[in-house]
Amino acid sequence: MTSALCSSYAPNIAEIDRGVSPIPTDKPLLLACGISLSATGQQRLVDFVQAGGRLFISPLIPTLDENFQPCTILSDFLGRPELVKHEPTVRLNVGPIQNVHANGAVYRSDTIPDGAEVFGVDERRGVTVGWRLKRGAGEVFWFGASWKHGKNSHSALVTWLLQEDRKSTRLNS
Repeated sequence: MTSALCSSYAPNIAEIDRGVSPIPTDKPLLLACGISLSATGQQRLVDFVQAGGRLFISPLIPTLDENFQPCTILSDFLGRPELVKHEPTVRLNVGPIQNVHANGAVYRSDTIPDGAEVFGVDERRGVTVGWRLKRGAGEVFWFGASWKHGKNSHSALVTWLLQEDRKSTRLNS
């Protein structure tokens, strides 16, 4: 959240678990998430993306509900990617942003959903830490890192992720 604010992005707060009206799709939705989110919340996120929303998930995709029972609505929608806690790392490349300092937990995606485009890798090990997937009328960006804002690269990362006119997220090789 601090990186978003330092990037001049003024986010709205959305109650994912409650409400009967659809989540508005006029702004991207940033989901800082662990392993649990209610079935209602997961379904509302699926509906949000299907309706044209842009969803950014970091660092995990929930696979449990609020009672820690299996609930894979969102994961199923995204093709059940396998996310694994990654070895400690400090250098990530995200799109055109090189050397994003990872000062928190990092997760890699050992399986990438069909049709997903990789945009984030561990610079030293080459494993996937970020991908973009178009679904329905919207898209989902998964980035497997959590961080404490402390570097200009964190602001650049959020700015780049929130660009709406991006033609591609592919890494330059």
